[in-house]
Amino acid sequence: AIFEDKFLFLELGKTPLVAIQNGEWYYGILVLLIFGATWVSFRKTLKDQTTQGQSMKATIYIMLGLIVFSSFSMASAVGVYWVVSNLFTIIQNLLVERKKVK
Repeated sequence: AIFEDKFLFLELGKTPLVAIQNGEWYYGILVLLIFGATWVSFRKTLKDQTTQGQSMKATIYIMLGLIVFSSFSMASAVGVYWVVSNLFTIIQNLLVERKKVK
């Protein structure tokens, strides 16, 4: 099963909260990557939709907080998925913006 496997140095079935409590601090890096990639992805989305106003901005920050909070209690496999998915979204947005300029 996927929960018994390892990817890079992470046990995919272990939650970051349990890992950090056991002294495996490098699981904190996964949470930081989730925060960073999600924040950049949301900022790109917010930049493209300037007409939404302050309520959209507040919603994005609340969602960011909920995602980071929940990433501590979900399996590391979900965190790796979130990071990779957000990186693909960022790259896709950059490519679309590049084509708009031309």
